[in-house]
Amino acid sequence: MLVTERSDRSSDDSGPLLSVVIPAYQCRRFIQQTLTSVLGQLESAAFTWEVFVVDDASPEGDPLQDTGFEGRVKVVRQPRNLGHPENLNSGIRMAAGQLIHVLHGDDFVFAGFYDSVVSAFQQFPSAYAVFTQCVIVNESGKWTGVSPLLADRTGILERLLQRLSMENVLQTPSIIVRRDAYQLLGPFDSRYSWTEDWEMWARIAAKFPVVYIDQALCAYRQHRSSSSTRHVREGLTGADTKRCLEAIWGYLPAHERAELKRKAGVLQAQRCLQCVQWAGSFKAAAAQVRMAIWFHPSLRVVVLGLRRLIQFLLKNRSSTNAV
Repeated sequence: MLVTERSDRSSDDSGPLLSVVIPAYQCRRFIQQTLTSVLGQLESAAFTWEVFVVDDASPEGDPLQDTGFEGRVKVVRQPRNLGHPENLNSGIRMAAGQLIHVLHGDDFVFAGFYDSVVSAFQQFPSAYAVFTQCVIVNESGKWTGVSPLLADRTGILERLLQRLSMENVLQTPSIIVRRDAYQLLGPFDSRYSWTEDWEMWARIAAKFPVVYIDQALCAYRQHRSSSSTRHVREGLTGADTKRCLEAIWGYLPAHERAELKRKAGVLQAQRCLQCVQWAGSFKAAAAQVRMAIWFHPSLRVVVLGLRRLIQFLLKNRSSTNAV
């Protein structure tokens, strides 16, 4: 049995050091790689751990069916679909570890991830979170990008909140958080449809030291059926980014707020305009343009937005999705 269980979820030290919480929804085709990457490291680890999957009532059924992990890893199936933030919060409440790693069922980690992060917590005992650089992969697992390099050595990252007030510079699989942080700051906010993680990292960075490891030790997968892709196609990313950033700007020191909001507006207007090409309908494309103008209300953005909409219509003129 690879999962240790206990009923006491208090914050004492009698539980495992690490909990790996794997939220899952319709990701059976990826979860075998996820679990292999995790257990391949933890089975020889020098610290105690637990791993469990929290499935959000996936229509496909048991996420571990035909994966080779049936009966070896604990699966909690929600009785109904809760939505990603609440499924995630449910998993965190179940976790017994002092450290919690949220690893989506379609992401994975590279060799050395857990040893490096646990070592960083030991080296920097004041840290409430540790995160690494992250590789972006596609549906078949091929590399398509890498997250920005934020420092050239491992250590406490200064001004992380300020970076997060402009863009999300870290991906969920890259970060491990002390359970105390979640207990002190509260759950992921379910009002956000796909930026609940971004807002949480900003909350943590506003209150606690965070360590950065300058190595790419995990992978974040982008694919056609992922939540992020769906939100882009439906034109929802701009509006949700707006709600998230408005909350994060409230965490900033007052004397920095105006300038960082201005920089964020320029950057996020560009992102919204880039998303127009991937919209699934003209309505979704128009929503992204409206949000670009909200972020940076300038003549240039208006002109670029109209140009992107015309290009979208021309590209999709024969598609029923464009009407």
